[in-house]
Amino acid sequence: MSDLILNSLVIENFRILKKLEINPLKRINLLVGENNSGKTTVLEALRFYATRAEFISTWLMLNSRDETSDDNFLQQQSATPIRNIQYLFHRDLIEHGAPQKHLSIGSIDGHKLQMTLSQNILEFKFDGIAHSFNLYDFFLTGINQRYQWNIEQIPVQFIPAQGLFRQNTETLWDNIASTEGEDDILNCLKILHPDIKRINFGKDAEYNTTSRIPIVLLEGELKRRPLRSLGEGLTRLFGLALSMVNAKNGWLLVDEIESGLHYSMQPLLWEYLLTLSSRLNVQIFATTHSWDAIQGLQQAIEKQHQPDAQLIRLRRIQGEICAETFTTEELRIMTRDHLEVR
Repeated sequence: MSDLILNSLVIENFRILKKLEINPLKRINLLVGENNSGKTTVLEALRFYATRAEFISTWLMLNSRDETSDDNFLQQQSATPIRNIQYLFHRDLIEHGAPQKHLSIGSIDGHKLQMTLSQNILEFKFDGIAHSFNLYDFFLTGINQRYQWNIEQIPVQFIPAQGLFRQNTETLWDNIASTEGEDDILNCLKILHPDIKRINFGKDAEYNTTSRIPIVLLEGELKRRPLRSLGEGLTRLFGLALSMVNAKNGWLLVDEIESGLHYSMQPLLWEYLLTLSSRLNVQIFATTHSWDAIQGLQQAIEKQHQPDAQLIRLRRIQGEICAETFTTEELRIMTRDHLEVR
């Protein structure tokens, strides 16, 4: 088995996380916890680390929480970018008016990505390599010019709770078209609909599609049909599989992995993810509120004798968010005895 990109995680001063340590990390990491316990924030921190704070990804992350101005934000007053970027820092630094705001994400004893905001200067640092610039220049040029600072990014795919956007699926499909990734995606869809014979991505005049969409052919049928016509569950599975094969040698981040899927599909989904994550060397981080997702993971672990997985519970202790990890054996006991951990 290949080495994991991160064997542990420490996040400092990122959003609601003052200091969160998760040690160890496994190949499969399922995060549970109450609302506002930081589950999605952990995924955002990992995405921020993987992309090395690349501008477009950072802006999209802010935009997903309505933390940016409107689409014409570059025409707004120069103070706007400062307000936008401050959302990434822990609220104590903002509320107390700290003259210098600092956050850090990485492994406990290894690589760390650091970001510091001092007045109007933003600095990134990774393994001794630093880059600083005027914050407004970052927002002014970043939207038209991909920000690069000569540090290799980690392949990462993020699936929000509402699923992938259509324009994202086109690009992801083109990345794996005519490769064995197509077979991996087809096998995933067969979990829910065994009659799917082929899948492709294109326009369909019969359904008046003006953009490219996923189209499938079913056993015993001559005409193709849009994948979405078979239900939202298949669309969700397609997004998961498509993101998985695009995350090779990197990370798959999934918010609310149970979303849109019937509880009976959970064990089969986890079997698929466990098998493919090992073959493609993908480290998975997913969140859930669902007992069925937890139980489904446990059933898949037992069937495949896969120990490289764990449950991570986030909860508040004396006002701060902390992490508690559960091994596969502890997970087996919890699901057997129906012990509540969500």
